[in-house]
Amino acid sequence: MPPKQVAPKRPLLALFFMILFFLMLCLVLSAKAPFNFIFVFGLLVAIAERCYLDWHFSRLDKERTEENIGTFAFALPAWHHDTWVVRAVYEELSSFCQIPVRPNDDLRKTLKLDIDDIAYVLILSAERIGTVTDGMENDKSRTNISTVADMICFMERYPRAA
Repeated sequence: MPPKQVAPKRPLLALFFMILFFLMLCLVLSAKAPFNFIFVFGLLVAIAERCYLDWHFSRLDKERTEENIGTFAFALPAWHHDTWVVRAVYEELSSFCQIPVRPNDDLRKTLKLDIDDIAYVLILSAERIGTVTDGMENDKSRTNISTVADMICFMERYPRAA
């Protein structure tokens, strides 16, 4: 049975009133100086984006309250992956995003990671398992990593330090 999705109503209502307040403030300030309008509008966009990200990650966290490394590993093919790599990638991504991750999570869309964040998590995971990171920064296939499972496959290609 799929987990029950809960849509919070109060944060959206607060966001609506905050946007309404800032729009009124923009109208008042635009009569005096256009620079104030641009500044307040930029601030409004930044606040709206932050509210959306908070809502997105709180929703994911509520959906995944019962998930852990066991459910993560169970979702992967059993004999295809190194358990050290699976654990390192799971723990580093979970601590970085502060939510339990799934193997099919899209790094950019679901976890909202950019290329620098992905590179940082790769380096942390490599340090955790003792992987040689020489050439990892210049590897062209790093740009093809789109899911958590792809990140595990990418990490498994590099040998461990002796």
